[in-house]
Amino acid sequence: MGCICNNLADRGAPPAATCIGHLWMFENLQPTERDALVAAARGNQFKRGQTIFMQGAPGIEMFLTVCRLT
Repeated sequence: MGCICNNLADRGAPPAATCIGHLWMFENLQPTERDALVAAARGNQFKRGQTIFMQGAPGIEMFLTVCRLT
């Protein structure tokens, strides 16, 4: 079955609260904080070599990358 986040990511859906809650950097968030983070999150897929941010550009987004080996 695998992780629900990987299954949803294939459809461009935002990550699930359960998955975000298991990431070390978010594990100490209160449920309301985690829910707010999930509400603001969005899923996206990029092609190999595609630029997703540039050095010196304003830091207005946070990227979490999940690399899947196929």
